[in-house]
Parts: sequence; structure tokens; C-alpha cells
Amino acid sequence: MNHHHRLFPNMTVKRLTQNNQHILITAILMITVLIFSFSAVADTTSKQLFDQAREAMAERQHDKAILLLEKAAAKDNPEAVTLLIRYYASPDFKNHKRALELATAQVKVADNPRRQPQTPAERDRANQFKVKAYRELAALHANGIGVAKSEVQAINLLKKIGHLNNEVAAQIGAYFYKQAQKDSKMFQEAATWLLNAIKSHKRAYLNANYLIAKHAFQNKDYQKAASASYLAATKGGATTEADLAELSKRADQGDAEAQLYKAYTYAAGLHGGKDYKKAHQYYQKAAAQNHLNAVSEYVYFLEQELKDIEGATPYRLQGARLGDSKLQLAIAKDYYSGSNGLPKNAPEAFRWINQAALNGEQPATELWLDLYSEYYTADHGIWRHYTTSNNIKHHYNPDLILGPISNFRHDNISLVLGMNKFPKTLYKSTVYPAVDDDQVRQGFDAEVIGYYFDCQSNQSMIASAVFYNKGKKIYSEINPVGLTEWKTIIQGQPLHQLSIRVCKK
Repeated sequence: MNHHHRLFPNMTVKRLTQNNQHILITAILMITVLIFSFSAVADTTSKQLFDQAREAMAERQHDKAILLLEKAAAKDNPEAVTLLIRYYASPDFKNHKRALELATAQVKVADNPRRQPQTPAERDRANQFKVKAYRELAALHANGIGVAKSEVQAINLLKKIGHLNNEVAAQIGAYFYKQAQKDSKMFQEAATWLLNAIKSHKRAYLNANYLIAKHAFQNKDYQKAASASYLAATKGGATTEADLAELSKRADQGDAEAQLYKAYTYAAGLHGGKDYKKAHQYYQKAAAQNHLNAVSEYVYFLEQELKDIEGATPYRLQGARLGDSKLQLAIAKDYYSGSNGLPKNAPEAFRWINQAALNGEQPATELWLDLYSEYYTADHGIWRHYTTSNNIKHHYNPDLILGPISNFRHDNISLVLGMNKFPKTLYKSTVYPAVDDDQVRQGFDAEVIGYYFDCQSNQSMIASAVFYNKGKKIYSEINPVGLTEWKTIIQGQPLHQLSIRVCKK
């Protein structure tokens, strides 16, 4: 029983006395702060009911709060459902049957194939909702609330979401690690879950226990892999002298990961004093093997520790070529400004900006706009107007040179930034961005340089523009949600050919 409490500390089955009932109430109030808001599901009315329930809770009117939460839950408010489960699982408001019913229903909602999300943001929200739903149900099974107590069933439920959450993966791995103390066959599964939990941690490659575990797993020494990864996941102990000696030996034998770790220990002064000369040696050995993490860490060491910005340039270039989006953006900035040992080179700057944008570095787009405005200014003499029936002048350009294409919105929508080749065109509209007649006479103008294309619905909208006054850039604007309304792309119109190029499979 105590073992269950350690595995699921948030779900207690201890009978609370009247005197410590306030502890339960405080805990529930704290939980409300942590509950993930699934606003796409809950409508305004359910939110109002939920807010009223929280007010009742704050005033310790818990019977009233439960009634309000039930009403909100009936309107598919997941926050209300979570709080109800917590209420009904507690000994003071015990209704285990209802707690299990609510938790089971939440899991069914999370698994409903008809509610499949379409955008990355929606998928992220849906995954968080699924993790929360499964954890609540697993906790009930682990503690025997509304159902027969079964830690095995709880773990089976958690395994369905372990790939979505590192904490859950570590929890599963810790469970199997403890089971492996009685059954050595469990070590492999323990190590698998623990390594999956650790590997996505930032700079996990600098954790000695993780490196030992990863190497042991590759060599099918699952007991050692599980033991070392358990230490790495739980921060439960220092790396042994024997393991450190093994890492050092592997580094001297040419293992790039071990070389990186040894370089880091010399740079940071771990296991002894700092030795920058040896740090250089091992960073360079690992970088020579095109180990991306080693290159990135060496750049950080040179720039932050030694303040040798120009000395880091060759490694920034190497890391950019290996695909590090942040280093690609850094190189683009160097070419843009002609700094840190690189010449001012607009084509190279554009090339690296495009790479960074394609790899998801959104700040690259802002730099792209600055570079565009500097090197490609408006040419008013050959502008061309398109007039609609309501006397609004739009400009579309069939001759865009493709710039960065990045999925700012979701998988079906691409952002295209382009430099206008032929002719420059005036954009005059009642919608933003706009330049009215008086401003045009004063020398103001706006140039559209970016479009969103929805390849699924065959629509486009303006996404970015540069504003000028007498040919001099005033400012540039880009917005991930678009600057104008969506328009259907019609065959034969100027944007049609560009949409074909953007949306080709």
C-alpha cells in the first residue's frame, strides 16, 4: 500500500479527520491552478459555471461547488471533470463510483477518433488532455478507488501515454526498475522507458549516467543500463568512479559522445579544476567527427566562456551545415551585417535565413524582412494596379522569387515570402495593410511580399508587407495569423501559378 502511495503521490486514500479537512481543501485549490485549460472544448457557459464553482470552493461551500462542477461537466468542461474526480476520490466527499465513471468518460473523450486535431497547437492541447485523463484513471486503479486496486492495470494505462510525457515515461521506468530487483527480465523494459524519458531532456548528452546507460543498452547490458538511467532520471546519485573511468577510456578510443563529455568536464571544472587547453582538445576531437552536439557546445564554450566570437565562426558554420537552426540563423546575421569574420553577403544571408526558417526558427523571418527591405526597395515607376468592382486596388504578383516556406499555422498552410521581380505593384485597400489616396499623394506606399497558402482549401491571404515613405522603408509587418482575409485562389489569376509551386507534393 505504501508502495502505491509513492508511485501516485497525488492520490491519497488515507482517511482524513475533521481537523485536517482544510488540508484537502487547500490541495484541491492548488490543483485548480495547475489544471490545463482545454478552452476549445468548454463553452462560455461552462466556463462561468466553473468560475462560480471555484468561488464556492474558496468560500468552503463545497456542496455548492460540486453541484456547479457537475453542471459544468455536463457541458464537457474537462477542468470541472478533473476537480470532480478529485472531490469524489477524497474521503470527505466520497463517491468512488462517480469518480471512476468520470475518469473513464474522460479517457473515452481523449481517444475519440472523431476529435482528431488538425493543427500542431491543437495536437499539443489534445495530447495534454489525453495525458491528464489517463493519469487520473490510472491513479484510481493504483489506489483502488471505485475499482479493484491494481498497480499493474495502472501501469498499463500509463504505458498508453508514456510516449507523450517524459514524467510518465520516467514513472513507468521507475516501476519496472523496482520490479527488476525481483525479476531481472524487467531490466530491459525499465531501461527502455527511462532512456526514452531522459533523451529529450535539454543537454542530456552531458549527463554521465545517461551516456553510461545508453552505451550499456547498446551492448545489451540491460541491468547496468537500467541502473545508470534510473540515477539519471531520478537524480538519485553521483556517477561512480568506475563509470567515469569508462567514459574517459571511451573518449581516448575515439567515442565522440565521450569526448564531448570529457571536454565539458574540463571546461566546467567537473571532477577537478578547469583546464581550458584540454577542453579545446576534446571539443575539437568530437567536432572533427561532425558530432552536432559537440559543435554546438564548442561554439557555446568559445563564445560564452572565452568570449572568442570570431574563433567560434568556423564552428558556427560547421554547425549550420550540420543542420543546427540556431547556428544557421547566427550565420545569416553575420553575413547580413558583415561581422565576426564573415563578409557582408546578401545572397549567403538569404540562403542561411531560408534554411533556418525551414527548420523552424521563426526569428529568421523577421531577419528576412529586414534584409528584403534593405536590398529590394520599391520601384514606383513600374507599379501595376488591379481594380475590383468596388474600386479597391489590390496587388498580386505572379513573379515572386520564393523565400522561406514555413508552416507557421499548420501542416496544410505554408508561408511564402518572395521578392517581387517584375513589376512593383501598389496595394490600396480598405483592409490592413492599406495606404489611402492622401498618403499615396504624400509618397506613402505599401508592398505585399508574403502570402499564406492553404493547400487544402485552395485559399490565400496576405501575411506580410513593407511600408515606405518616398521610397524609404518605414517598417515591415508579419503576422502568423495573417494580415487580411482568406481569398479563394482562382485558376488563371496571378497567384494561381505560385500556389501550384507552393503546394506541390
